Amino acid sequence: MSVCFTLPAIVNFWLYLTWPGVHRITSWDGVQLQGYSERPLTVNPYKKFPLVIFINSWATPGKEYLTETVGWASSGYVCVEYVARGWYSSQGLINVASSDDIQDVSAVINWAVKMFHHVDSDSIAVGGISYGSMIAQLAAAADPRIRAVLALSGSSNLFDELSWQKSIANDWGLALVQSGEDPSNGREGADVSKMYDRLTKHKEMDIVARWCSNRSMEGVLEQLHMNRPAIYMSHQHQDNLFHSDVALRAWQRLQVPKKLDLNQGTHGSAEMLGLLGISEAKSASDHIWNNAFRWLERWLKGVQNGVDLEDHVNIQLGGKRFSIG
Repeated sequence: MSVCFTLPAIVNFWLYLTWPGVHRITSWDGVQLQGYSERPLTVNPYKKFPLVIFINSWATPGKEYLTETVGWASSGYVCVEYVARGWYSSQGLINVASSDDIQDVSAVINWAVKMFHHVDSDSIAVGGISYGSMIAQLAAAADPRIRAVLALSGSSNLFDELSWQKSIANDWGLALVQSGEDPSNGREGADVSKMYDRLTKHKEMDIVARWCSNRSMEGVLEQLHMNRPAIYMSHQHQDNLFHSDVALRAWQRLQVPKKLDLNQGTHGSAEMLGLLGISEAKSASDHIWNNAFRWLERWLKGVQNGVDLEDHVNIQLGGKRFSIG
């Protein structure tokens, strides 16, 4: 049992003891996914808590979000993090946010609702950094039960990002493909290296474009607009993998409750380094994770904290923040 005296708990003037768990989650096709949970404890059999599902970043093992999930559980959230299929101790193959991965999210939600009887099945959020963000956004388009999304340093249009200004991000691409091929990390599907080969050689780009579209937030805008999840996005100005101008374009097209923080740093730096407690990222990280928590409070618990009434775009420049309407 753990007790976490976190800022969110203090702000809400109440505190739960939390209980961690390690799980093997059977997905829709029998694949076993590694999962971790942190949940509040209560003697009230009728008490219900929102459910937050986190998905790991590319090549990142489990318990990535532990510094946040313990605090959020103490503030009244059932938090589940799982390792996406193909990575580490989760079974299956890595196929870059394919339909298999999207169905996994729904399967994990089903599992959590049955596993934890205190879960409020009408108050569900999904989120993650980078790869986890990609899957979360696509899952929200596929599963109408998802009411809020935390899309942190995610992809918005994979084709435009990987071939940004018709220039291939060779260093990033090679590092991503090789990390997935490393047997100590995971088991990468054959399509991944084939698509990367097509991309770098500029051949059969129509196939690459279709493959990317099925894995991009801009490719599922119609479904997102139908489901209307509230989407909180954060991104870094100097992100040279998932470029900020592509993210901003996609954000402008979104017709759902939304908020965007643009921060200093490169891909995933503010969110990830902040989770690790690295001081250089503390200012941006504190801002992002505090806003993420406030976003869930507003859209899952109905707390009128004003996060939806603030300026929708916030930009960090030179250590200072500026808001745009």
